[in-house]
Amino acid sequence: GVLGEQQAASAQAIREAALSMDAFVARIVEASRGREDALRPEPVDPAALAGRLEDAVRRLASARGLALEASLAAPLPGARAATSEDGSGALPLWDADALERAVLNLAGNACDHARSRVTLSFSRDAASGAYSIAVGDDGPGFSPEALKHGAERFYRGDASRANAAVEAAGAHFGLGLSIASDIAIAHGGRLELSNLEDAGGNVLGGRAAISLPAEQHPSQPSPAHG
Repeated sequence: GVLGEQQAASAQAIREAALSMDAFVARIVEASRGREDALRPEPVDPAALAGRLEDAVRRLASARGLALEASLAAPLPGARAATSEDGSGALPLWDADALERAVLNLAGNACDHARSRVTLSFSRDAASGAYSIAVGDDGPGFSPEALKHGAERFYRGDASRANAAVEAAGAHFGLGLSIASDIAIAHGGRLELSNLEDAGGNVLGGRAAISLPAEQHPSQPSPAHG
């Protein structure tokens, strides 16, 4: 029946996430140790990546019975228009697979704590040219301790929001949000954790955002992060 098919799809999606994370975590650990070949940057069309991320996160959210609200704001397509005639030079140099893995890790954490929905936004600041990829949820939010230490390697506080499904499969290695943080740092950016609040200061959910600078060349993660 339909329910059986949905359950099978959910199990398969979780299994695929765990298996792909297993190999990917090893590569990110290598990146944190200064391996120059750990990242594979190449010119990436941000608009195409935004669509790819939306599809991947929607599949994950759907498998967990959650709604996805996506906001892929302009001027993402503008990067392609600014590209030189030979198709190189203007697009940011990113490892698209690494960024997708980072965002799926954030999405997995969001799904673990969401009540009914998760959010995905991909935007670019018109003034600075910096990009932001953010994942949010309508759950209880991060604890004060997690806001300070959630992205640190091996932090295991309950509000670190480690992806339980992946961790149970033995692929997470207790790295928590530090996987996404390492990937952001490797691209010259950073991971920022925050809570969404209403005017009265009530927490409406958690938010994890990867900020990527306008510069075209990624850097390796700082050894101090490990």
